[in-house]
Amino acid sequence: MAGHVDKASNTKPLDVRTAPGLDPVLRGLLVDAQTKGLPKLPAVDPTTARSFFEVVCAQLNAMQSSPGASCDLEINGAGGSLNARLYGHTAIGDETGAIVLFHGGGWVLGNLDTHDVLCRQLAEATGWPVLSIDYRLAPEHPFPAALDDARAALAWLRAEADGLNIDPRRIVVAGDSAGGNIAAALTLADRRNDSPDLFGQVLIYPVVGDDLDTESMLRFADGFGLSRADMAWFRAHYQGPAARLRDPLHCPLFADSLAGLPPAVIVTAKFDPLHDEGAAYADRLACDGTAVTYQTY
Repeated sequence: MAGHVDKASNTKPLDVRTAPGLDPVLRGLLVDAQTKGLPKLPAVDPTTARSFFEVVCAQLNAMQSSPGASCDLEINGAGGSLNARLYGHTAIGDETGAIVLFHGGGWVLGNLDTHDVLCRQLAEATGWPVLSIDYRLAPEHPFPAALDDARAALAWLRAEADGLNIDPRRIVVAGDSAGGNIAAALTLADRRNDSPDLFGQVLIYPVVGDDLDTESMLRFADGFGLSRADMAWFRAHYQGPAARLRDPLHCPLFADSLAGLPPAVIVTAKFDPLHDEGAAYADRLACDGTAVTYQTY
């Protein structure tokens, strides 16, 4: 179980070159990125950042296996048609559950292709179909557009469950980083309706708060891939002019109660600015009676 997270005080940033315990291969990659002087997100516009992110993800995807079949779909989203991709399911055989995955990228970056290999590997590992959602991105579509698309995608899957041979009572929502935020917020929004309960939630280093001064946010402020300045940039784009940061559907840690939510698997990374808020969310869920499996790597 995760430990309670205290407010940071006088925490000094770590240098990636000397950070104790960091995987040596990862250290080399991060130092190499610094040496190349790659542009930082706050210095570029979202369009440029998306292009760079897509190139990096394509390089990483090319290094991994991507077994299994997939088909592209067009479903009804909150703002019109929504692109989606279904992995590893042919609607033949025994009824299964399903995983709905929301990609990371700070609500600003990412698409179906950036997380294609992850979805294929997840479908192969679980034996369940994975539905990946190409939700609308900020700043063109600020909060709550991405969450509205997520709700529409979940409603679509429930409505089409019989035709896809999916048990609507065994649907898991999942996501990494900002995708984890969307998945977590979706469980809160879904708790308010009369649909079948979600079967589970898988949150991979999720964004669940708005605090830029946690110990991990300060300790790993720069040089570890995601920076503190990046998170400020992402949040400014996603919150939009409404600045509804304390809405629990924007920051789930602000929910008055996390009781009655589906069982959770929460994964955090040790050398990650987002570590502490993910750990704090695991604590909150457990304290409010939700079953939690927590792991940090």
